[in-house]
Amino acid sequence: YSFKNKTFGIIGLGRIGTEVAIIAKRLGFNVVYFSKTRKPDIENILNIKHCSLQELCETSDVISVHLPAHHAENLVSKEIIFKIKKGTIFINTADGNALDQQELTRRMENNEIYAYLDVYPGLPRKDILGLPMSDKTDWKVHKKLSNNVIAYRAGWKTQESIRIKTYKLLGELI
Repeated sequence: YSFKNKTFGIIGLGRIGTEVAIIAKRLGFNVVYFSKTRKPDIENILNIKHCSLQELCETSDVISVHLPAHHAENLVSKEIIFKIKKGTIFINTADGNALDQQELTRRMENNEIYAYLDVYPGLPRKDILGLPMSDKTDWKVHKKLSNNVIAYRAGWKTQESIRIKTYKLLGELI
């Protein structure tokens, strides 16, 4: 995968989004961002461009979401996800409620979008992602979305919960 002449779109240019922009620029991407608050100082320093959410989705080869939890519910709506160009890599490590998961899953299932998801509007079960389940025990996503990475959120507070999630993640990876 070559980064040359590719556009990296960032949704949310706060502390983490800014760090992602720095990394994307160092990798050679052209960087665009959408944020409710425009950041002209950062635009000038990093040589990045502010644009509308629709333009970002229509032009980006990689989209990375960096929004505060519970402050942007359904910002990336079904209509916006429909605008994401085919072949885009979509990364969400911010908030599962920020997007229409079922529409994203539909596009993932059709190999139109390739995703790395670390957050969901609930657990990463088939029904949460919008996939059919034959019964309540049929919830794992393994083979259905094999071109995508479905991980568990790493942002846990206690050592015990970190250990449990780590073992579950390692088991899924193996």
